[in-house]
Amino acid sequence: MRQLISFLTKLLLLTTVLFFTAMWPHLSVNHIEGDQTRACCKTSAKACAPIPITTITTISIPGHYCLAHALVGATPLISIATSDVLLDLNGQFLQTTGATEAILFDNTTGRSNITITNGAIHGSGIGSIGILINVSLDSTTNDHIVLSNLNIDGCTNNGISAVTFDTLVIDRCNLHGCDSNLFLIGSNTIIKDSAFNESVSGYGALLSRCNAVVVNNSSFNFNSFGGMHLVDSKNIIVSNAYFLNNQGDGCTGLNAFDLTFDHCSFSENVNKGIFIDAPTLSPFLAVGYKFVECQAMNNCDNGFTFSTATSDIVLSRCVASGNCPGNGFVLTTTIGSIATVVECVAQDNSTGFDMSASFGNGLIKACNASGNGLANLSDGCFSGGGCAAGGCGFNDRATSLYQYVSNVAQGNGLNPAAGMVSTTTDTNYCINGAPTEYTPITGGPGVSAPFSQLGRSTNTNMFNAGITAWDNVTLQ
Repeated sequence: MRQLISFLTKLLLLTTVLFFTAMWPHLSVNHIEGDQTRACCKTSAKACAPIPITTITTISIPGHYCLAHALVGATPLISIATSDVLLDLNGQFLQTTGATEAILFDNTTGRSNITITNGAIHGSGIGSIGILINVSLDSTTNDHIVLSNLNIDGCTNNGISAVTFDTLVIDRCNLHGCDSNLFLIGSNTIIKDSAFNESVSGYGALLSRCNAVVVNNSSFNFNSFGGMHLVDSKNIIVSNAYFLNNQGDGCTGLNAFDLTFDHCSFSENVNKGIFIDAPTLSPFLAVGYKFVECQAMNNCDNGFTFSTATSDIVLSRCVASGNCPGNGFVLTTTIGSIATVVECVAQDNSTGFDMSASFGNGLIKACNASGNGLANLSDGCFSGGGCAAGGCGFNDRATSLYQYVSNVAQGNGLNPAAGMVSTTTDTNYCINGAPTEYTPITGGPGVSAPFSQLGRSTNTNMFNAGITAWDNVTLQ
């Protein structure tokens, strides 16, 4: 009998081990790999392996949460009152019906390590905000926040409003149709593969007092005020970004410095393509502006504009075309400013390169100005504005210290209505009492060699926008 009991006990123990071994994969908590959730939850709370959210909720315990179904309401739908939270919206949507937030970060103390991903937010009430990240104490901050794969629209305040943070990532997010799509005050931000378009009464993105921001492969288009507005911000790097068809400027920098734009397009905006100004910093200079292979086309004002108290400006292989009645490149900075403009093209603007009252110094080298200042030109500003007659290729209207080396100017200031006759003299290189010699490739002012003589052997197309920036520029 004792042997039988021992045998049955061992058999029961073996059966139990085999059962849990077989069931363990189904009982274990699912893990996150990268930004992909393995079988989080499907369509009901019952199927949701993480902590399910089925009603208006305050998250006060760290963990992995999953939205089981859509939520609609006039109070904050999900409040985050703790750190270390992964919130998977599970392809569902949150909809506000009043002056409230869809997702609210507790505003008394900072939160850290928060990820919100994979869903949609729709604001339908007056004063609604998609996601509000805020703290009420100056001594605290939110840090390490990730917002990914989100679609936010219709908010009558901001789509995303993040104030007082350190390290924020916005990845693959689409914000559109909010009063203002994005508002940030903080440090260390990455924005990539995202869109901030069609704001109703604000900017695509407003960055105020931000430090260390990287923007890549994103768009800021069709916004009511402008594409991106940088205020009192610094250390900004923007690459492969589009600022198109905005009702204001494509991008503005107000008292912002240490800005780099690489392969960006500022085109078909109602005002300027890119406008940099630092009026409150004068007489001190805001320094550090670099633009590499950027284009500003068919804006209704200037293409590239640098105004009060800006210095250390570098423009390399940039194109300004069809900015009428505005000019291509405008440097109106203050005493002591420095600019280097190399291998840039200005075509079909009112004036190509305008150094008006700059009193600055620097270098204008290997640039091309052609077909600027043609009266009655109608193919500039998309709203129908034409170029002013008699504009110049290069126009230095100040007693500047710029060096002009190996530039090309041809076919500027001609009047089509008068048989392509120059409306004034010296419209290729307008001296106006400033520099006495622009040093073109060959000859004196008004005489130039083909642009190919600048020694480049490759052709570069800017965004397939219909203009070849370098060797194949058509000179009128």
